[in-house]
Amino acid sequence: MSFTEISVTIPKFHGEAPYTVVLAELDDEVTLTGQLRDATADDIAIGDEVALGTETLNDGLALITFRPVGV
Repeated sequence: MSFTEISVTIPKFHGEAPYTVVLAELDDEVTLTGQLRDATADDIAIGDEVALGTETLNDGLALITFRPVGV
């Protein structure tokens, strides 16, 4: 797992900055990008385990999310 903190957002995520985007490897061939929930960039480290989830946005689209495991 790797991550970065986003400070300047696109209009769709206005009001949510700063937020953390996670790049997580599910296996050797699948990598997903999503938003970190229930933690900040200060709470995690590269290589930490995260749990995959989804949230439905107001416009009905799904957002991939990750939550830290064991924090």
